[in-house]
Amino acid sequence: MWKELSEEEKTKWTAVNDEMELKSIDKGVDRFRRALENMELSPASRSMVSKKIQMVSDAILEDQQRMLGGMAAAGRPATWGPAYLTMGADKLALMTLATLIKIETSESGKLTHAANTLAGRIKLEHELEEIQRINRIRSKEDRGFSRNMIDKIRGDKSKIRKLFKKMNGKSIRWTLTQSLGIGTRLIMLVCRLGIGFELKLVRDKKRTVYFIEKTDDVKDKLEEMTSFCELMLPACSPMTCPPVPWTQDGKDIKGGYRFNLVEPIKYHGVSGHHRPDLGNYDIGYVLRAVNAIQNVEWRIDTETLALATRVFHANNPRFDGLIPSVPSEELPPISKGASREEIKVWRQKRDAIKSAAQTAVSKRIKAFIAIKEAETLVGKPVFFVHCLDWRGRIYPASTAVHPQGSDMCKALIQYAEGRPLGSNGLRELKIWAAGCAGQDKISFDDRVKWWDTTWGDHPDVENDMRWLEYDDPFLFAQVARDIARATASGDPTT
Repeated sequence: MWKELSEEEKTKWTAVNDEMELKSIDKGVDRFRRALENMELSPASRSMVSKKIQMVSDAILEDQQRMLGGMAAAGRPATWGPAYLTMGADKLALMTLATLIKIETSESGKLTHAANTLAGRIKLEHELEEIQRINRIRSKEDRGFSRNMIDKIRGDKSKIRKLFKKMNGKSIRWTLTQSLGIGTRLIMLVCRLGIGFELKLVRDKKRTVYFIEKTDDVKDKLEEMTSFCELMLPACSPMTCPPVPWTQDGKDIKGGYRFNLVEPIKYHGVSGHHRPDLGNYDIGYVLRAVNAIQNVEWRIDTETLALATRVFHANNPRFDGLIPSVPSEELPPISKGASREEIKVWRQKRDAIKSAAQTAVSKRIKAFIAIKEAETLVGKPVFFVHCLDWRGRIYPASTAVHPQGSDMCKALIQYAEGRPLGSNGLRELKIWAAGCAGQDKISFDDRVKWWDTTWGDHPDVENDMRWLEYDDPFLFAQVARDIARATASGDPTT
């Protein structure tokens, strides 16, 4: 236990923790940069867009009203006008800002290139809106499809266009001139607002080219926010020394990890408006509760770790209640000449099999990460940094192994400091075991009776595998081993 360690041992485990934290920062930066490659907008870009979008939306709405009033527009508006005038100004503002803020290279910065890219997004979104509108009409006649269908095809250009043509009877075809008409109109509108984007005219011997450039102020803010976001997303792990106590200085709260930056209070949505008020209140009594929780020392339960490792590598459907195996079921191809109803049923089965496989793989990946993290912590002191959410609830910052995780995550850890069971402890263990088995809707006395009649004083979870079907099988196996040891000791109270 930590308080019984010598100063030399404490220094050793603190150094181990510091090395782990620095590695987790590097992992977090790498993860953030990989995510940027696949994200429409980075967290930094989203923050900037959220501050500008209302101004852009108001300007677009005003422009839409001018066009409806008969104002002339370049670029053959008869083709793109319906999409421009029927789409919400806030949606157009978001697509325009997303296009402009992602400009990185000289090629993507060309006005023609950016305008054409933006027009493609608008056209796709317009087609999706039309699919939804027609589907609402058909749904009233029981000929439509579910909303889930829209969510599945969102972002899939080929599927949206194919379905739009099927439902509408025609496809939208904008020429380059028509695409430049709507794209250029929106981009120039944003550039005229003076919010960080400018049009630059570049001349060479043969032609004149317009480029869109971010102002230095916008570039600096994006770079600063991106660097901050990289450091704010570490791959949080347990600590091998006590966390730094949380302390408040006005609206600033510091503590937690020694190097990693984690938000002491996590806000969500509109709750972020409360952040500036924090400086007016002393929440020291709340922070003392958080500090008390994160000062509890844990250790890895090596028996659960061995069981989880064995089950993971077995990849056996028998253990799907613990860690899912990778499904091997394949649906045979549908026969030629099948009816429309048979094809529909076949596709539903195919989608169900695919969905089950994806879920199983996702759970196996999480289990693998948790097992690997637990392996690195065997024999070491374990502490969990805890944070608050805006409601005052307390959560561990770790992401793989922690006391509020899945059944397996919770069973992988134990309190480092043991206590004698005392006169009532064995009864409490039986009540807890019954709850893990799903017997949590009956009285405590009935739970004890259930345990005594079902498992008795000598539960053998290694050979009697009935617990595989229970609600929390890993936790049940863990407490069953404790009960078996207590009764075998001859004096469970000690």
